[in-house]
Amino acid sequence: YAPAVSYVTQRGLFSGISETQFAPGQSMTRGMLVSVLYRFNGTSHTGGSPFTDVSSDAWYGNAVSWAYTNNLVSGISETSFAPNTPITREQAAVMLARYLKFSGIALDSKMPDFQDTTSISTYAKESVGAMQAAGLLSGDDAGNFRPHAQITRAEIASIFMRLCQKYDI
Repeated sequence: YAPAVSYVTQRGLFSGISETQFAPGQSMTRGMLVSVLYRFNGTSHTGGSPFTDVSSDAWYGNAVSWAYTNNLVSGISETSFAPNTPITREQAAVMLARYLKFSGIALDSKMPDFQDTTSISTYAKESVGAMQAAGLLSGDDAGNFRPHAQITRAEIASIFMRLCQKYDI
C-alpha cells in the first residue's frame, strides 16, 4: 500500500493523522471518505445539510453538504450522517460509484462475483459489481468481498490510485 499512500498524499487527497503518521490500517470514517471525494472533485462549497450531527464548521462539514447536495451520500437516518463512524466496504463502494457517475464516468452494470456475494446488501450489489468490473475493488485471497467489514485508509488510498490511473484523472 506504500505507493498508493504516497500517491494520494502527494495529490493532496489525504493527509495523515499527524505530521508523521498516515495510519494505513485505521478504518476510514464516513466523514473522511466524503472529504477525500470533495478534495478529489476540486470544488468549493458552502451550505448545510439536514444532518444534526454535522456542524457546518466541522472539518468535514462542507464536504458532507456538497456530497449530500449532489446526491452522493445519504445519512444513516434523515437527520444523522454519522461522520465519525467507520465506513464499511459496501458503503464505500456505493459512495465511490455514485461519485464516478456524478463525474460522468460510466460503469458497467454487473452483479458482483465474490464468494460472499449473498452477504452484500441489496442496495449495494450494483455498485459493488460495477466497481469490481472496473477493476477498482477486489476481494481477499479467498475471493470474499467482506461487505460489512470496515475499509481501511490504505484500501481507500489504493482505490483512488487505481481510479486515477485507470481514468487518467
